[in-house]
Amino acid sequence: MANKIYHKHFTHPVFFFIASFFVLESFTTTNALVWSNTQPPTSPGHRIGKCTEKERQALLHFKSYIHYDPHCLLTTWTSGEEEKATTNDCCYWSGVTCNNQSRVTSLDLGNNYLEGKISPSLLNLSYLNYLDLSSNSFNGTIPMFIGSMTQLRYLYLGWNDFSGIIPSELGNLTHFDVWSWCK
Repeated sequence: MANKIYHKHFTHPVFFFIASFFVLESFTTTNALVWSNTQPPTSPGHRIGKCTEKERQALLHFKSYIHYDPHCLLTTWTSGEEEKATTNDCCYWSGVTCNNQSRVTSLDLGNNYLEGKISPSLLNLSYLNYLDLSSNSFNGTIPMFIGSMTQLRYLYLGWNDFSGIIPSELGNLTHFDVWSWCK
């Protein structure tokens, strides 16, 4: 009797529909993860040379303003002097994307619970067009110098611990596609 109930239950058309949905959903999710891990044309595998010393130093200075990195995201950001340094090419560092001329174009550090202040060294990333520092714990005021980063097209500063008013200098950024700093 148990075999008959088992067999009848698992051969019912509704069971196959539900099972097919879960298999299809699992396949779609898996493919989305694979597609998101493919290298964009500006990734390190498609570059000429390595990042400039000026940009590498700017990122290291930015890192020095971070006093808490719970996910160890910035451990790949090394000066090259460390004994276990894997690379001193900042284009290979976590959260950094470079164009095919090895210039830093994107800094994606959102959702990492970093704590600290935003370093003015970001001004030395003259090709930076994407800056995501959202969902961290950056504090102080939103830096006025961000208004001088005229290449920015995307700016995400929301869900941080900023205080004070939004600087009027951000009005200098006129080529935005997206910006967000609300909480």
